[in-house]
Amino acid sequence: MLFRYSFFIFRKEVSVKNAAGLCWILSHDESVNICGRTGAVMGKALVSVIVPVYNTGHFLGRCMESILAQSYPHYEVLLIDDGSTDGSGIICDSFDKAYSFIHTFHGENRGTGYARNFGLKVCKGEYVTFIDSDDYVEKNYLERLLMTLMETESDICYCHAYDVDNEGNECSDKSDLAYDNKYRLLSADEYSWTDYLDGHFTVWGGMYRRQCFDGMGFPEDLSVGEDTFLLAQVIKGASKICSLHERLYDYVILDQSAFHTAFSKKRYDEIIAWERICSLYENENDSLAAYAVRMQLIWKKYRSDPGFGKQYRGDLSRRYGACVKKLFKYWIRK
Repeated sequence: MLFRYSFFIFRKEVSVKNAAGLCWILSHDESVNICGRTGAVMGKALVSVIVPVYNTGHFLGRCMESILAQSYPHYEVLLIDDGSTDGSGIICDSFDKAYSFIHTFHGENRGTGYARNFGLKVCKGEYVTFIDSDDYVEKNYLERLLMTLMETESDICYCHAYDVDNEGNECSDKSDLAYDNKYRLLSADEYSWTDYLDGHFTVWGGMYRRQCFDGMGFPEDLSVGEDTFLLAQVIKGASKICSLHERLYDYVILDQSAFHTAFSKKRYDEIIAWERICSLYENENDSLAAYAVRMQLIWKKYRSDPGFGKQYRGDLSRRYGACVKKLFKYWIRK
């Protein structure tokens, strides 16, 4: 649904340096009047942008620049500093002092799950989105997700992402997605974990109604896969899910990110997360198949890694065998 909008802009600028000494001149449109039927409703809706921060000082300014450049103006930003030691907390405080709608919270290092849970506790928005502090978003990220969520009356609306390297160079094709429609609507029963076109595996890149998280939170005992597990819970309880066929999120592939470092026990947490997802979905064929694929990917990536020793090799082999056995029984019943 298209709508017209007019802008009454009062611009505020601030210079912020990151831990590497780089400087951004950031601006934010303090007041925007959005006209039109959907736009009028959107203009009243507060979106909470939750950004967990841990030692991302080199990238945090770029992330915040993209958030402050959003075409949709009615949002708050919650910067959850998870015990950073590289000066990221100081950068967060600079944004907090410069903008009344940015709020910084400092704590000891307890993991991304805890940081996001804290953000959910203190946020005030009717709608919630998550952005990782080393990533950034397109300028219409909030507007397109919120507008589509409202237009379709969905509980969740998620978009596609660009893969970019440390310097912001695109690693993915920037051509239009090969879809015949601008979005696809799904029920919880129709959602598929093996659909790599309309499936989603992370909480970032999505817009959620705040009540979707009532009574649940990110598991804080997992370092990897905690967001996939919570997303599975949210999807299972959703009445309508929207997959928006637009690339609005820029996922930065860092050398030190969880999936691109040498194997460690933290990496193995993803296996535990997928086992919990399968249990949540009562070992349905779809979740089991996705679980098997993730195990194959981990095996392929880390089989030559010295840290991926006999203990993990044997355990992964047993888990994979049990998963395939369940899949085989499911297929036989069908």
